[in-house]
Amino acid sequence: MSLGNCQQLTKKPLSLGGKNLQQSEAFNVSSDRFLDGIYPVSETTTSLSYMDPGSDKVYAVAYRPVTVPMDYKFIEIEMAQGRPVIDIVLYPEGAKRLYQATLEASRAREPLFLVIDGKVISAPMAQQAIEGGRVQFFGSNDIQEVQEIVKRMKAIP
Repeated sequence: MSLGNCQQLTKKPLSLGGKNLQQSEAFNVSSDRFLDGIYPVSETTTSLSYMDPGSDKVYAVAYRPVTVPMDYKFIEIEMAQGRPVIDIVLYPEGAKRLYQATLEASRAREPLFLVIDGKVISAPMAQQAIEGGRVQFFGSNDIQEVQEIVKRMKAIP
């Protein structure tokens, strides 16, 4: 997760629908399938977990997301350090929640999880609180795979 040297985005803001935080949490609990969003670590066992390949530590992903697709103002692909990254800019309310979540995660030295199609696609450690509502997720080095992920993120009904 990083702020990096991002370009100013000038495209039309997204107006994605979908479920709000409470609806997403209820769906995640009842269906055991997680909706798209950014999630914190859970203190209890949930139906979605992530194993950190660097330490083999297993994290449970919280049922309640920090952000959901309706919080995304822009989703773009940028190149950073020779790799494609997913650049997300949030609307103000989502930015406030992201700030609080990254503040708590950085203090606890825990990751946040980008979940797409019920799977964790990126799990960066929060190094510090992120202000301003702009976050980048590094994933695959394959630009086509990253393009497909962003396409799915923008296709939320």
